[in-house]
Amino acid sequence: MPNHMPARYDTFEAEAFKSLRSLLRRAIRLGDLDLIGRVATASANLNERFLPKPGLRALQEIASRCGAFGVQVAHSGTVVGLMFDPRGPETSQKIDRAISALGAADFQFRIFNA
Repeated sequence: MPNHMPARYDTFEAEAFKSLRSLLRRAIRLGDLDLIGRVATASANLNERFLPKPGLRALQEIASRCGAFGVQVAHSGTVVGLMFDPRGPETSQKIDRAISALGAADFQFRIFNA
């Protein structure tokens, strides 16, 4: 059971999530990973008011520097992640750069392949 109160989004946030859901459906239909990443990152930022993730801004900077297409968060916990294109020609190098940057920033991390 979560140790925090459920999020109570205001009208602006509820409308933003409605737009994000629409964009996500479009991104999935088109197979547009960049749009999926933008939706996930925007959703992560909206959730910060309710369940802040330590180091989220630093993680977003690492994602940008290392070529991740987005940042995802668990809206009910503490899990965060960088999103990479598994078919990208330079994905291995991007992940290696992210591993180095995460280690230098003292992030504890695990690598999962989907």
